[in-house]
Amino acid sequence: MALPRLNETIWYDLKLPSSGEVIHYRPFLVKEQKILLFAGESNQPKQVIRAITDTIKSCVQEDIDVMTLSSFDVDYIFTRIRTKSVGETSDLVMKCTECEGENSVKVDIMKTEIVGDMKAKTVQLTPEISVEMHYPTYQDLMANTSVFDDKETPTASDASMNLIISCMKTLYTEDERIDMKNESMQERINFIDSLNSQQFEKVGQFIQDIPKLTFKDKFTCEHCGHENDMLVEGMDSFF
Repeated sequence: MALPRLNETIWYDLKLPSSGEVIHYRPFLVKEQKILLFAGESNQPKQVIRAITDTIKSCVQEDIDVMTLSSFDVDYIFTRIRTKSVGETSDLVMKCTECEGENSVKVDIMKTEIVGDMKAKTVQLTPEISVEMHYPTYQDLMANTSVFDDKETPTASDASMNLIISCMKTLYTEDERIDMKNESMQERINFIDSLNSQQFEKVGQFIQDIPKLTFKDKFTCEHCGHENDMLVEGMDSFF
């Protein structure tokens, strides 16, 4: 006789930060949790990304292409799935800015939010030339072997350069509309290399402004009583 299958019909809804689209999700189960634990122990970014995206595919009711969602949409979905799976709080260790003592602080993950402008941005490089940027997807991150390589640690400049290249969507000139994904990597590198420092700073600022999963609060140091501002950014803190 077949054994019953539990917990596969409990559904919750959320709105994607970037679009407001409503999707439905269930908590992850032991079969997904084992994959997440294995990925976390591996310390391999690519394995972590695969585990996160595979878990979302399994737990979301709608047929969404997780790899083409913005990375902050994926972070938001995953943290919401996590709260319904293993609890809505996470214990973090925060250092006091006054005495540098370490404090265990309980964070309500449901109070995390995506902070930043979530609209695509067009960067004007010259009066005649502009480039439309898009926020990175996990597909971009997986493909970017210079940023996420299992064997080598890239420099910050290499990581920034490759992320900028990944985020260039369309180049506009007076006469043309050029889809950057149809251009070779070397052509895109040559284009970036041709920018002056002011133009490069403009596209670089886009990377600096990528929306982030953020938690803001205050905590009182248990050692000296100093009240600290608390800012936690990124999903890594809650994985």
